[in-house]
Amino acid sequence: MKWDEEAFGREYDLDLYNVVAVSDFNMGAMENKGLNVFNTRYVLADPDTATDGDYDGIEGVIGHEYFHNWSGNRVTCRDWFQLSLKEGFTVLRDQMFSAAMGSEPVKRIEDVRVLRAAQFPEDSGPLAHPIRPDSYQEISNFYTATVYNKGAEVIRMMRTMAGPERFRAGTDLYFDRHDGEAATCEDFVKAIEDGAGLDLTQFRLWYSQAGTPKVSARLEHEGGKAVLHLTQQVPETPGQPNKQPMPIPLRVALFDRATGKHDGEKLVVLDKAEDRFEFAGHTSRPVLSINRGFSAPVAMDAGQDAADLVFLAAHDDDPFARYEALQSLVVQHLVGVLEGKAAEDGREAIGQAIAAVLDDTSLDDLMRGELLVLPGEAYLAEQLATADPVAIWREREALKGWLGSTLQGTFEAMHDRASAVPFGHDAAAKGARKVKTQALVYLAAGAPEEAARRAAAQYDAADNMTDRQGALMTLCGLTTPAREEKLADFRARYAGNALVIDKWFSLQAGSLHPDALAHAEALAGHPDFTMNNPNRVRALYMALAANGHAFHDGSGKGYRMIADLIIALDPVNAQTAARFVAPLGRWRRIEPTRAAMMRAELERIAATPALSRDTLEQVSKSLG
Repeated sequence: MKWDEEAFGREYDLDLYNVVAVSDFNMGAMENKGLNVFNTRYVLADPDTATDGDYDGIEGVIGHEYFHNWSGNRVTCRDWFQLSLKEGFTVLRDQMFSAAMGSEPVKRIEDVRVLRAAQFPEDSGPLAHPIRPDSYQEISNFYTATVYNKGAEVIRMMRTMAGPERFRAGTDLYFDRHDGEAATCEDFVKAIEDGAGLDLTQFRLWYSQAGTPKVSARLEHEGGKAVLHLTQQVPETPGQPNKQPMPIPLRVALFDRATGKHDGEKLVVLDKAEDRFEFAGHTSRPVLSINRGFSAPVAMDAGQDAADLVFLAAHDDDPFARYEALQSLVVQHLVGVLEGKAAEDGREAIGQAIAAVLDDTSLDDLMRGELLVLPGEAYLAEQLATADPVAIWREREALKGWLGSTLQGTFEAMHDRASAVPFGHDAAAKGARKVKTQALVYLAAGAPEEAARRAAAQYDAADNMTDRQGALMTLCGLTTPAREEKLADFRARYAGNALVIDKWFSLQAGSLHPDALAHAEALAGHPDFTMNNPNRVRALYMALAANGHAFHDGSGKGYRMIADLIIALDPVNAQTAARFVAPLGRWRRIEPTRAAMMRAELERIAATPALSRDTLEQVSKSLG
């Protein structure tokens, strides 16, 4: 409440703030005026049952629903097509709040990781839609990553172009103009335009065009000046074959290779299909740092070689750009391996960069933990015209194994150091828990016996859920007697606590174990599993659908399990059933053999009698 008063000038207008928590709820929460409704997952927590990530989620979701009092209730939506008016804006508000409460760089990286894992695939698939949809059959299908997360990024771009003070003037004008009204996305854009003094005529295309823009950057050095050449292309999406260029704000810095410094960050706005920008005062070719802070939700190809990326990973003073350099190093290498044209020194460059992260004493452990997370399989698949998900999983694990083996001693030392930090809610203690788990992740891939020993010891010594879950997650992916022993202990320890038993299901269905698919199949028949609780259904089946090697098993059983779930769940809970269609709907981007099996399961769902409108819409679009 205090933050919203200071950051956006919004005071709470009631004497009471009522909260109710319910166990059986399709959504995370709901912002009813004066009585916010929360899924128990986003309210109930203590250190023994909730991880640091759970606490962060609770903070963000409670903030989100509270902020809706103004951006959703006092100013609400004229119609459902305007859903991003309240959701995109409120997601930005909750992101800013969480960043202010914790680590701003870490929060930004987490938000971008979510966008790339959920929204980028949505934008490139059959369910792509603008943040302000043109049509719908069932509005519950538009509570999507595009409406929420991309919607937030679009408003964040306005803030980047206006600057914080002018953006605040725009939001003040928006609330003053429309308090007590049902407004539109256009009303919001017009208020920012007038209040911040921006011309957003062309920018409005972000509301009507689907698809993730692809931006290419090329840096030339000509006689004391650097010339940045930029191009953009917005890909074809269903119903939108031809796109117009959109304004794309890009924060840029040019580093001197000798000093490791730059002469100040600049903002360039690419609003044409191609453009060039000149920067004077560079006697030698600088190193380009672009889309700093992820200033635009685009797929960026900056044309940087491994040497530039290693340099940025070591020297960039923008935390997100440093993270992005490491991500790009890994993406370039793994895509090269998958396409049969990997550079010989690619793996060594990654090892050099990861070693620098492990040794950098200027980093706090929260940021170190983020820098150690490899690009996700879904994001890697987006870099390929046609993906073999199991091959992606295999090569990613191989790289992780090489790093774990090569840097084994360093990871062990980090685990030892972090294990000596006592429990606390401060940043140092949270960071120690984060890197402790990351050390186990790499050791499990490169030195599994040592990882199993350490994970079992960490599980036994744990005085909090973050450490206990990190240890159990590691053991779930290994073939070791400690796996079954600790899984049984975990279930017995938390019997009757539904939210923790959800974790028990998810850890097994999402694990790296070679038998994860069989484990998930067995769990579907477990006495603790029920189709009547949305949290339990998501815990098991969403974990399976996100598990690349299990869901995409060559037998097709993973696809069949998700299709069987959709058919069985649809009469009971159509909203939740419809949300499981998307993983099957990405068949067009998958290699032909698996694509055919995925499509066959969608056709089987489509042929089911009396299918709900929720599920039928998603399946029809996925097949169309």
